[in-house]
Amino acid sequence: ATTVTLSAGVANTITHNLTSYDLMVQCYDASTYETIIVSVDRTGDDTIALTADTAPPNNVRVLIQKIVA
Repeated sequence: ATTVTLSAGVANTITHNLTSYDLMVQCYDASTYETIIVSVDRTGDDTIALTADTAPPNNVRVLIQKIVA
């Protein structure tokens, strides 16, 4: 998990080092703990890019889990 600040319409790249495209990603407000809806692009097997339509008012906690089939 990591904490990021998101700006509206700006992609934020996160390196996760899980070497997989099979991921579950969830984001929540680090202050209110409410789920934040973002666009998630799997840009590489070790990176994702998060983009929010509107800037969340607080930092965002990002949870990334590798799915093993």
